[in-house]
Amino acid sequence: MCLFWIVGFIKGSFSTGDWVLKFDGEPSCLTRILLTRFCWFNPLTSGEILCLDTGMKNRVTQRDIAKEAGVDVSTVCLCLNGHPRISEQTRNRVRAIAERLGYRPDPALSAIAASRWSKNRSDTGRVLAFVADDLKAAEPELKLYLRGVCSRAEALGYRVDPFSLRDYPSADALNRVIRARGIRGMILGQSRHELPLELFDQSCVPEVHCGYLRDVPGDMVRPDLRMAMSKLLEKLLLNFDRIVCFLPVEKELRSDQVLLGAALAHARMSPKGRIRVLTPPPAFTKPHLEALCKLSPDAVVTINELQSAKITMNGRQGDAVVHTLHTLPPFEGKQGADLRLEDVGRASVSLLELKLRHQPLADESFGQNLLVEPSILP
Repeated sequence: MCLFWIVGFIKGSFSTGDWVLKFDGEPSCLTRILLTRFCWFNPLTSGEILCLDTGMKNRVTQRDIAKEAGVDVSTVCLCLNGHPRISEQTRNRVRAIAERLGYRPDPALSAIAASRWSKNRSDTGRVLAFVADDLKAAEPELKLYLRGVCSRAEALGYRVDPFSLRDYPSADALNRVIRARGIRGMILGQSRHELPLELFDQSCVPEVHCGYLRDVPGDMVRPDLRMAMSKLLEKLLLNFDRIVCFLPVEKELRSDQVLLGAALAHARMSPKGRIRVLTPPPAFTKPHLEALCKLSPDAVVTINELQSAKITMNGRQGDAVVHTLHTLPPFEGKQGADLRLEDVGRASVSLLELKLRHQPLADESFGQNLLVEPSILP
């Protein structure tokens, strides 16, 4: 009965073995908390509280679960909410104990906690930036990187905010915005242009570069292009006698140079010249395609799907099957290599998380490239 002294404005009446309490006006937050120690409170009703006397005094709490499981109360809370930072084994064990003890969340306290959390919520320390030249005009490759970044960041409890360099007068201006928003780390998407060195300033926030078109200072996660070329040619040598690598190389792109170097190395080692390498300009024309046709290849290897489509459209590959080093999903009916760009995006977030968890690593760069192994399409 002490409850009635604390919330004295509540009027009570006895009915069918249960307490039905009615109150004048909206109860305070303290009143709700006190009531929910004894009652089931439905905040959607007009103020009616049903107080069930039976069994409510022995309500199982998260503290009871923590004691039984031998973990902290905060760990129980995270497990019951399915937080990814807690291992799946621990989550399942804690949930099993909660089910065995008969734990049921208190709807009133849950509603109050959710309301307070939504009002006081802060994203500081839980946001990563994804920075690219121009996201509106982004190539399909960059969108795949971003998809992988968002997927892994969400699993780790982060949100990803995208930024386009073209929306800011300078890299320094973008850095100031990132610091002002309390963003914790930065993923830099690959670019055909030279990225400003100011973006690689670790004093702003820790960063990782995702993708590979150019060499950049700092830490980089990229597809292993040399392995992609090697694995694809090794597979083709098992089935074809005349293979032509038709590589329209952009000289300013380091990625194209790596592919060309790998192709030339295999051509020198291949028996009886079974591998030939052609290097037309990026905007190759009919004479370059005619040179390809004269070699009568059994298989053609090129860099991307735009080049593959141009070769096929002109019919200059003859009966040869065109294999693309960088094949975009969906992969059904396509030949070539999958560079696993979404996995590259995921790995870049994992590396950034590692740097954020170990402050000495966050203050400076590893200065290393982490390579993601490609797969060859069947």
